[in-house]
Amino acid sequence: MAEDMEARRAACERRLDAFGDRIAALQSSIRASARQELEAGPEHPRPSMAEDMEAQRAALERRFAASRDRFASFKSSITRSGAHQVLSRVEDLAFIRVAEDLAGLKKKLLGLESDLGQALSLNFRRQLECEGLRESISAEDAEIEQLIGQLTDQVDRRGRCATVISNALEAVQALETKADEDDTWRTDIQKALRWYQEFLGFQVVTGGEGVKFVFDKVDLQSPEKEFSVSLKIDNDRYILLQCSPAVEDSEELMKDLNLSNNLAKFARIIRQRFQAAALAGDLPASPTVCSDASALPISSPVIKSVDSRSKNDRDRSNPQSKNMKPLVPAKRQASALSAASPSSVRRSPRFVGKDVVQNLSRSHQHKTGR
Repeated sequence: MAEDMEARRAACERRLDAFGDRIAALQSSIRASARQELEAGPEHPRPSMAEDMEAQRAALERRFAASRDRFASFKSSITRSGAHQVLSRVEDLAFIRVAEDLAGLKKKLLGLESDLGQALSLNFRRQLECEGLRESISAEDAEIEQLIGQLTDQVDRRGRCATVISNALEAVQALETKADEDDTWRTDIQKALRWYQEFLGFQVVTGGEGVKFVFDKVDLQSPEKEFSVSLKIDNDRYILLQCSPAVEDSEELMKDLNLSNNLAKFARIIRQRFQAAALAGDLPASPTVCSDASALPISSPVIKSVDSRSKNDRDRSNPQSKNMKPLVPAKRQASALSAASPSSVRRSPRFVGKDVVQNLSRSHQHKTGR
């Protein structure tokens, strides 16, 4: 209600101001007309216009006075009707509304302060979480650096292992090549042994203390008759254990064997002596043992072929012997040959007389011991 009254009052004041402006404009126009009439003089009289202007002026003054009277009466009526009480009531209502708004704002402020406290607490917790995350990230970085170092070490170790494996593979390939060569050599040895046994009647028998070399096909009248000689090695010396039948100069033959270390030559000479004794019919009834044969030490190996017979003898015995390798008779079975060490197998047969006797003796002792 107070707002309506204020609006009506403002409208009335605007209307009064408009009337005043119109009156002022009419007054100015009247004065200008009068001034023109005075300047024109009596030659140009305009009584009708001046009268009209005066009449309009009087009407406007009456209207202005009436409007002023109405405004004054309206204002007095407002004063008389207790508008001031309405205004005071409006002021009280506005104060109450302002108080209510202030209370609401205070309540809202308290809520905002509570939200601010929660936000600060949440921010503090998040800061603690960020610190924990930073520490965990630092620990993870350190662990990653450690793992990178371990990975580098593993890569280096893998490279070293690869080098070792490559070297081992090369060694294995070399051993396989050597094994193939050894197999080929053993095959040739077995062929040679079979050839010796078939055509020359030569056998190697392990049994007892030493190695026994058995010869047959020596006596033309009794080809199946066996001649044998047994040897052993003690302190790098050849020792004659038994010779059946006994031959002349066995002590000299043993001395020569210990000096030359040529077992093939010794076997060939013994066979020739057996052949000579068989042809002459001079065969003792009992075998003999040479006790002084080991008086001289074994000299360094002499580079001499096992099959040192003349080329004509080999050609007469078998034409195919030209394609055979000169080999040492080792045993009539392949198992005795495998008992020899790989180093003695790879060496030329001219060096293995002592090794054959030792290895065959050890092989027999190992088998009997089991």
